[in-house]
Amino acid sequence: MLWRSSLIFTIFLTLANAESLLPERFGNYTRQGVKPIAVSDRAMWNEFGFDTAEQAAYKSGANQLTMTAYRLKDPTGALAAFEWLRPADSTPLKLTDHTDHAASAGNTSFLQMGNYLLTFQGNRPTPADLGQIFAYLPKYDQSSLPALRNYVPAQNLIPNSERYVLGPVSLQKFEPKIPPSVAAFHLDAEAQLARFKTKNGESQLAIFSYPTPQIARERLDAFQKIPGAIAKRTGPLVAVILSPADANDAERVLAEVKYEPTVTLHQNTPKPQGNAGEMLYAICILAIILIVLSVLAGFFLGGFRVALARFGIGTAHAAFTSLDLGKK
Repeated sequence: MLWRSSLIFTIFLTLANAESLLPERFGNYTRQGVKPIAVSDRAMWNEFGFDTAEQAAYKSGANQLTMTAYRLKDPTGALAAFEWLRPADSTPLKLTDHTDHAASAGNTSFLQMGNYLLTFQGNRPTPADLGQIFAYLPKYDQSSLPALRNYVPAQNLIPNSERYVLGPVSLQKFEPKIPPSVAAFHLDAEAQLARFKTKNGESQLAIFSYPTPQIARERLDAFQKIPGAIAKRTGPLVAVILSPADANDAERVLAEVKYEPTVTLHQNTPKPQGNAGEMLYAICILAIILIVLSVLAGFFLGGFRVALARFGIGTAHAAFTSLDLGKK
């Protein structure tokens, strides 16, 4: 019985000291209560890299808000969750530099901050409040977001229609006409989906990213075999539209997808070393300096000896002995 009591006490102490995702206070707000969140559609969340979620109520005088935090394994998963949960009628927000994406719908705000997705119901936090929340978030990951989203054409894009795909579950939900075997997620594929309003109707564009252009070229053949598919490859990307309302409109949308390689630096670039021309220039400067110093030293020594001779002071080197060997 004693060991059972000790075990229960240890578990209780561990739970009591567990690190909360949300701060006890920020700005003028104080936390009133906190509880864990059990997410629905767990298969989708797991594909996005779900870690944990928590909700807390906050109060500042008459102002109240409820904050929910979802922590995922990386910012890519948080971006996918943001695009999934953001309502279709939401409007973009620019609250602070800490947020990668932000939107609001009614009295609810959605913010993606690194590997976190935060929602606020009720009052909206100020930029200063968000700065304090940002500083508190445990296990915060601010690595780069995927560049794939930058290749979505802006012209005729339907707002809030973007959906990020990380595996078969999200592909089935957002574009079930594409088989997972064609997408080949085992090859580290990811996809960005978006809908476009064209002259003859709507079309959904799917852009798949692969590690190399060679893999993308192989997958292009598989995408083109899907009935009603119009696909193209650009670099390591494959863009496809299925069963478009008008083939000409689909071609125009696909033509806007153009791959441009980008380089992301994760550390400071060291200062480049001098080239051969700079080295030769430095050698010439050094040679001129040495020549000038040599001339000055010669004048100094010669003048010093002349001055000694004028005052009748001889030196050890001034004496000269002649042997006259030729006369013998």
